[in-house]
Amino acid sequence: MTEVNSRLFVSACWDRLEQELVSVIEQEKTRDILAPVVVLAGSKILAQNLELNIYPELSHKGIGINVRFLVFPQLAQALELTNPFPEFKPIASDSLKWLMVKNLLKSLPPENYFSRVKDYNGLCETIINEYKDFKDGLIMGEEMKLLAEALAKDNTEPKQKALFELFKSLDQRLRDYEQEWEQYLRAIDLAERFSKVFGASHFLVYGFYDFTAIQRKLVSGIARHTRMTAFMLKPEKEDWFFEYARRVFEFYKNSLGLKPEYLKPEFTKTNLSVFKKALSTGEKTQLQSDQSVCIIFAPGIDREVLEICREIMRLVKKEGLKFDEIGVLVRDYESYSRALQEAFEIYGIPYFLANGKAILEFSAIRTAMKLLSIPEENYSRQDVISVVSSQCFKGATSELAGLFDVISREAFIVNGKDEWEKRLDEYISSLKASLKSEEREPDEDEDKEQSKRRKGLIEKKIQASQKLQVITKDLFQSLERIKSETSWKEMVELAENLLGKYVDLDFDQEPELRESLKGIFDEIEELEKTKIPADYGIFLVLIERAFGAQTVPHGKFRQGGVCLSELMLARGVRFKAVILPGLCEGSFPLPIQEKPLFSDEERERINQLLEKHNGKAYLSLKRQQPLEERFLFFLACQQADKFLVLSAPWLSFENNQEKPASFILYYALEKLFSEDIELDRIYEIGKEKKQSWIRKVSISEFFPDKSERALNKDDWENKEIAKSQDNLDAIRHLLKEPSIIRLCELAQERWLSKELGSFSGFFGADEFYKKNLDRVLPETFSPHKLESYFSCPFRYLMERILEVSELGEPARRWDFERHEQGTLLHTILHKLFCELKNQTDLRDREKFFNTLKEVIFRDGKKYLLEELLAPELITDLELDEAEAFLAYWHQDIIPSEEFNKWQTELWIKEKTAELELDTGEKVYLSGKIDRLAKGKDALEITDYKFGSADDLSKKPLQQFQLPIYLLSALNLAPVISPEKIRARFLVMDTKGLQKPESIGVSGIMLDELRAKLGEWIKRMREGIKQGFFVPNSEGKKKYSKCTYCAYPALCFGTSGDWAQKLKNNRLKEYKEFLEDNTHKFSLEKEKND
Repeated sequence: MTEVNSRLFVSACWDRLEQELVSVIEQEKTRDILAPVVVLAGSKILAQNLELNIYPELSHKGIGINVRFLVFPQLAQALELTNPFPEFKPIASDSLKWLMVKNLLKSLPPENYFSRVKDYNGLCETIINEYKDFKDGLIMGEEMKLLAEALAKDNTEPKQKALFELFKSLDQRLRDYEQEWEQYLRAIDLAERFSKVFGASHFLVYGFYDFTAIQRKLVSGIARHTRMTAFMLKPEKEDWFFEYARRVFEFYKNSLGLKPEYLKPEFTKTNLSVFKKALSTGEKTQLQSDQSVCIIFAPGIDREVLEICREIMRLVKKEGLKFDEIGVLVRDYESYSRALQEAFEIYGIPYFLANGKAILEFSAIRTAMKLLSIPEENYSRQDVISVVSSQCFKGATSELAGLFDVISREAFIVNGKDEWEKRLDEYISSLKASLKSEEREPDEDEDKEQSKRRKGLIEKKIQASQKLQVITKDLFQSLERIKSETSWKEMVELAENLLGKYVDLDFDQEPELRESLKGIFDEIEELEKTKIPADYGIFLVLIERAFGAQTVPHGKFRQGGVCLSELMLARGVRFKAVILPGLCEGSFPLPIQEKPLFSDEERERINQLLEKHNGKAYLSLKRQQPLEERFLFFLACQQADKFLVLSAPWLSFENNQEKPASFILYYALEKLFSEDIELDRIYEIGKEKKQSWIRKVSISEFFPDKSERALNKDDWENKEIAKSQDNLDAIRHLLKEPSIIRLCELAQERWLSKELGSFSGFFGADEFYKKNLDRVLPETFSPHKLESYFSCPFRYLMERILEVSELGEPARRWDFERHEQGTLLHTILHKLFCELKNQTDLRDREKFFNTLKEVIFRDGKKYLLEELLAPELITDLELDEAEAFLAYWHQDIIPSEEFNKWQTELWIKEKTAELELDTGEKVYLSGKIDRLAKGKDALEITDYKFGSADDLSKKPLQQFQLPIYLLSALNLAPVISPEKIRARFLVMDTKGLQKPESIGVSGIMLDELRAKLGEWIKRMREGIKQGFFVPNSEGKKKYSKCTYCAYPALCFGTSGDWAQKLKNNRLKEYKEFLEDNTHKFSLEKEKND
């Protein structure tokens, strides 16, 4: 029992409790103005808040000295320091405990219950948390012995027995280290010295609704020797909210013998008072027409956060609040903190983070973590590039670093430090070769200016590649050295040196980052004393845990910024305005997560055993969490002095489904309106009750509902535009801005017109395009260029004019597209006919098959392994299939006997093949012939295709090659008669050993082919002159046509709005041309025996 005159003040409002606290302190000071007063507060921020609120009032009366506001760790430390013979022990850090547990698990025998999962790092975390729960629950010494004996009689609990053995072993290993609970135990033994330590005869306890067993014992110890007054929030009648906190109330009343005194709140005539009273008493009162309570339902978290920012600006601009008088108290901090911080930064709202800012949120620390993790990710391309391309990386200039990603993709690097070295060597060699050949042999479709730009780019790539090679070599060697260390001290020293060399820790301009990083490394370095060998995997886990837990201050409490806090940290802190986001299921209340090692049933059984022993030790039960969530809601609502904002997302964009509102909010509104509210009505309750302070924000409502909620000028203008939809004169001033005019024109073209314009990819009226037409109008035409434009002019614009290319992610391949299998055959046949130079070689069966096998397993294998990054097993299967096909059908693939020599991959150089259009304009043809076979007075052009001849004959846009090659061949061999020249597709399919098919055209049809090809080229030139780069799409319904396009995110033709454009005459004319001219180029199928 406590001293006489000990009291318990309870109230439904925080302001009444705070007033009574001031009154009690004044009474103490009236007896002795120098008498020390000690107040134990429920949280650190609450202690700061009481200090800021109460000190000025007491100081004004001249009694503000010797008043201390403490939290539990400070109280325990102050009592412990009175021990005349303290025993010094080093602190057991989190890293030390984790390493001890990991080492314990590693040494478990195979028959142990946890041996099967001992390698999982999550088990370490769980064991540490359970160990702490037991210590906080005062389950140690005699209590642990009691439980062990009880379990020894029960053979059905192997898990609990194994866990208690682990706890016992952990106690032994940590006996030479100081743990937090040991300080509490010593403080409990010295509790009677409270008055002597603090010089206070009165112990004040403020703002608690729960205690751990060890905290409760400390409070009891002090209360037995000192007069005590407690202050507790409690609803007047409504037990639904108070059920969780009843345990503490009963502890105060029954265990400590405190007599409850109810402080009646003073409710004013505002909606906030009505709401608070409804929560406290369940009584309905007439609602007012003010904005003291605001409930917002928004579509998704991001929109909810936007509305919160608007509400903050309204409170500041219209209601006259200061930013630091507003508290945003978040229950689901993980989901909301980042979104809120980003929004505050965007809209210039100053803020204070009660939780501090995790150092892992800083770019330099994230880069440091990724750098150290590279070996564990097998030096993967993504991880290495994310480090060396980071702005925090000190190894290269930003210009070169910008090329690292492209280089690593083009070099086909996937992972492995050896692969980095090999592929970069090969890539640099290929770049140097390309640089040498650039002037002699420009690419088929590039003009001289493009060639010059390409040459400059190659030079830059060589420079960047060489720099990347130097960086990766040094970086990988350093990481391997760290990885091989067995000393924690040496490992830390090497890691610090590496980060100092490559990571700019001052990049984020946060002075405390270096200190935090040093503290983390010092903590890990202390592990050297454990004599446990260092392990790089464990080192990374410890670093990651520390980076995630370590924070640095951001802002100062009540000094100019909105307080953004996890609700538990700021419980009991009064603000003029409180904002509670996330009032939906899964966020507030948080989902119940049972402890994985001890279920609630097991914990309850332990509590029953302990209750019979001494009744002081206990473990909390997770199923009580919903009860705690209720009380936290009540507690937070009562923290609002003038304004309360409740918000919830009504839509989840992740699954496009409506999110259920919190059951706590349902209950609160039912109490407010004194009626049941159906689940599907809550979002419309504002309209039904005609209460404007309850509002649902629609998906399309991007503007604030009132001007005072505008965040900035743009937000205000959006509101004015929405308000003035029927009065364009009110917003005509906005149309003076050129950017606004341009946006309006583009929007009008997209939504309101079937006419084509810049948004649709038609630049005919664009002056800039007209001035630069000469740069984009081609003079040379290749098969691929024609196919690219007519298959989709928009894609041609992206690929050929804007030169926007898709960079694929190198990865191990387990299956291949048909065109990749075709490329394999191209590679093999090119190399084969380079080595077999004449008919004699072809007719020598032994030489042919030996050469074929050699080429397949040399060049074919290199292509699959190094370019497609295929696994060895898949490579062997593909090559076996290719060998079987080419060997079986070799007679159909080789040139006939009338052709005695050939060239492979023959480039048609620029301006060697001329074509005159019927307009009189001259253009040139280009391309690459797979095989040109020459006879005495004949030519045969062969282009390899993969698939079936029937499919190819239905795809006219893929048939441009034959007429272009045929016309080009006449320039290459003008002495040969046209009827002796034939161009063909050799169509192959390795699946099922299908017989190769040959389809083609003869020079006999030369005039017809020239006219048809000229018509296509003329049409393409006209389209480019007109600026016609419109998508060839039928809209969303036929989106499958664009499956292999790299630009769907940029293409207007894939949206539903495209349908109206299909009615445009210019687009109709383009499509009609395709339909009318998609005939074959008179391709004939050759007969094969």
